[in-house]
Amino acid sequence: MKNIIIYLALAMSVIVFLPDCPAGAGGFTADTVGKVLRATVTIYVYDQTGKQIAQGSGFFFKEYGHLITNYHVLGKAFAARVKTFDGREFNVESIVAEDKRDDVVEALVDMVYGSAPYLIPAAASPGPGDPLLVAGSPLGVARVTSRGKVIQIAVIPELGKCIVHDAHAAHGSSGGPVVNPEGEVIGMETAGLVGRPNVDFAIPVERFSGLTSCYRELETLKALRRSNAASGVEVKSSNIHSSNIQ
Repeated sequence: MKNIIIYLALAMSVIVFLPDCPAGAGGFTADTVGKVLRATVTIYVYDQTGKQIAQGSGFFFKEYGHLITNYHVLGKAFAARVKTFDGREFNVESIVAEDKRDDVVEALVDMVYGSAPYLIPAAASPGPGDPLLVAGSPLGVARVTSRGKVIQIAVIPELGKCIVHDAHAAHGSSGGPVVNPEGEVIGMETAGLVGRPNVDFAIPVERFSGLTSCYRELETLKALRRSNAASGVEVKSSNIHSSNIQ
């Protein structure tokens, strides 16, 4: 599948609004959708000069402040911030576990205990035809959901074992949770198929386990600005609402 899989980490210049999931549609109640959105964040990634270089999605998982997202979103970040469902912003403090091959990163967010809810893994694996919902911040637009169903569970070249589904996800959706009607995580959105907007790929939740433990502390934007100002390097303030992030 070379050259046809597109990773969904970077925002593009044209905004496409995905259909929000109506309350009760496909078995997803308003309470379930609300819970998932409250645990989902937008991630902004910066290089060592403080320039915003990427944007993706992520979610709190299993514990307060524990962030799960794709390696291709956060794995090489010098600094990063998250924006929660209600507009609050927090620094990503550190990377604590990762697996480049499985494209999964676990990080810690510097936030007060209980500031945002977290999601839990599904008790059972999904099968073809099962309903699902994808949440994320495609193109920087927060609180976007798209519902669909599992097409199949398949091993995809370059991606490994994936949930293939038809819930449309756009750039910036990478790292967002894919959940069942109970709001339990069955996977994480990671990539799509060029020219096929309703063929997307999610990493199954079982691939979150067995990550390699590590500890890499990330810088804060404040520290970057202070450091670069002292060295005479200009650091431009980022506009996190921009839909044109290169």
